[in-house]
Amino acid sequence: MPSAEHHLAPLPPDRLDTALDGPLLGALELLQAPVWITDLRGIVRWQNDQATAFLRSGGAQRLEVVTAPITSGRDVVGTLSIGPHRRRSGLRHPAPRLTRRQREVLELLARGRTTRQIAADLGIAEDTARNHIRLLLAELRVHTRLEAVVAAYRNDWL
Repeated sequence: MPSAEHHLAPLPPDRLDTALDGPLLGALELLQAPVWITDLRGIVRWQNDQATAFLRSGGAQRLEVVTAPITSGRDVVGTLSIGPHRRRSGLRHPAPRLTRRQREVLELLARGRTTRQIAADLGIAEDTARNHIRLLLAELRVHTRLEAVVAAYRNDWL
């Protein structure tokens, strides 16, 4: 995580900005956990208020971080990092009815695993893993893997 003195530098729009267009940043703002996005050079391009507060506290607490790649097409253009914690939010939704397999897939997505890695971890074909992911996204009513992970942490499902 960047130091408290780190300032977000205004950079020209790039593929990371394009990948983040849409409702994703709004959803990330609502998380009650430190969240930040870096580009491939490690420069913080965005962070929420909880990340800023954590930095200002001098990092007095230990923070376990989950990091996932942000892609544009087949290229990785940045990383999303979430420091999940268990502070309850009034914005929680009830846990969806997930199958055991969907829950396993959600946990693997939260660890930043790719479809190929999920297939290997679960001992299934890539097409089967892809189908599990597609059905999970439909059940959570989200469009991307990242939105699924954000929803899971935001609602304390993981």
